[in-house]
Amino acid sequence: MFRPWALSGPSIQVDPLFSHYLNRSAVSIAEEIERAGYRTVHYFVVNESKVNGELVEAFHKRGIAVWALVIGNGTFTTAHLPKEWPQWRMGLVRELHDGFERLSLFSQPYLNWKKRAVAELVSSYPFDGIEIAEPYFPEWDGIRRGVYGDVGLLAQQAFREQYGLEMPDFVNKSAANYYLNNPKVYEKWISFRVDAVNRCIDEIMNGVGGCREVRPDIYVATWSLAINGGHDAEAKLREWQGLDAPAMIARVRPNIHFLQTHWPDWMQKNLSPDYIKGYERFASPIRRAYPKLPLGVQTDIGSLPSMVRDRRWLDQFQMSAFELNYDAWTAYEYHLGGN
Repeated sequence: MFRPWALSGPSIQVDPLFSHYLNRSAVSIAEEIERAGYRTVHYFVVNESKVNGELVEAFHKRGIAVWALVIGNGTFTTAHLPKEWPQWRMGLVRELHDGFERLSLFSQPYLNWKKRAVAELVSSYPFDGIEIAEPYFPEWDGIRRGVYGDVGLLAQQAFREQYGLEMPDFVNKSAANYYLNNPKVYEKWISFRVDAVNRCIDEIMNGVGGCREVRPDIYVATWSLAINGGHDAEAKLREWQGLDAPAMIARVRPNIHFLQTHWPDWMQKNLSPDYIKGYERFASPIRRAYPKLPLGVQTDIGSLPSMVRDRRWLDQFQMSAFELNYDAWTAYEYHLGGN
């Protein structure tokens, strides 16, 4: 059944692996979401081989459109990955041990596996849409904080093959190839990373054997970050995380694009519900270049105990989103909100 409302109006992100949804029937979960007023959900697929098909069916029986939302730059679990997955790891300036395995967008075996996994996902379950919510590199202000990548062997080799140059150094300030000492090489590096992000999404969605080939009817959404990070925030996201939304849209040709609230914004305890007014610097270039493309915005309503948002806040956020002419909005994650 065709559900065009997947591209407009309010929606909510749902991760059925959270305890709120466990030991319950699919019907009870779908009824709860329906009573909360949502006609569209974004099903957070943590593991592409572990999906609750009954829940997707229960949503559909209530006229609720369902997006499959997958992560592009890593995984919370490696149980479903082939044994060679450690070779896919992304290299960071300072290695983290935070429970999330970051995988390299320069690993062709990883991209091949991801494309097959996502294509099988949308072939096996009747999702209305498919989206990669986090296809970018780490991290906001990552070079200073040491949370910057990909600087591993795969990235070094790919840069050398494309430009005949060595990857910039991000640690040793006295090195000849320290990134600030050679602006021309660093600009090539920035563009190289933007292309890697967009190529990854394009391959999964539009490549041979990708989502659109196996499911020509499926909606495709692209996601990029937005942040109240100063007058040059767009340039910073391009530099630090490889994000260029207009270029991404041009390459992937999505049915809708979402601006995802970055963590320095959503983690604020007293964040104003109209904070997305500051995102016009991100929305305007997209609207100018693609005036007919639906544009959505995402927020977070409770990932930290100190910033849980209640329904009143969410209603005010919705009002702000529609006053700013967004076609759709969504929030992470339904049961975390302070309703």
